[in-house]
Amino acid sequence: MGTSNGGGAPRKLPSAEEIACLYLIGYSAPQIARMFGATDLPVRKQLVQIGVLRRRSKHGMWRSPVYTAWHSMKERCKPSHPAGYAARGITVCKEWLESFEAFYAYVGDRPGPGYSIDRIDNSRGYEPGNVRWATWKEQNRNTRGNRLIEANGLRLPIVEWAERLNVRRQLLSARLKLGWSDDAVINTPKRRELRRG
Repeated sequence: MGTSNGGGAPRKLPSAEEIACLYLIGYSAPQIARMFGATDLPVRKQLVQIGVLRRRSKHGMWRSPVYTAWHSMKERCKPSHPAGYAARGITVCKEWLESFEAFYAYVGDRPGPGYSIDRIDNSRGYEPGNVRWATWKEQNRNTRGNRLIEANGLRLPIVEWAERLNVRRQLLSARLKLGWSDDAVINTPKRRELRRG
């Protein structure tokens, strides 16, 4: 692999792997292009194709929190990802999979530093109507392991019921373990609690 011969005809660009080696040891795309008497566009294309350089995005948001959320969402749904979303049938809708702009148009900017993308119904995928920006606390209450209790026209996690009723979560859990109905778990006053054995 050589350089242009001092004003002679441009040399043929080397392979993508050779370009990547030059880039990784510190040469910029324009410098590599000059070595071979070319413009930097074909060099950049080669670097993008093999994943060494990011494609310049037309939206200019590839470093933003919303772009990071979009990228992470797609990664989690790959079959190779350890989270196991793909095995559970959790996917990203085709429109969002193919277009950051479509995803961004739906979710908008992140409301603040403590927010990330959350699926409202954990049995469904990332699709319009099933995603929101949520805090860590909100997401923690929206996991598959949470026990939901339905009473008084509301369906809430046991933790939230405990907060609303100003009782310990363990009290409500114990009632459930004793086989009480959801209504009885929520509507039985604390003072009437039965003691075990």
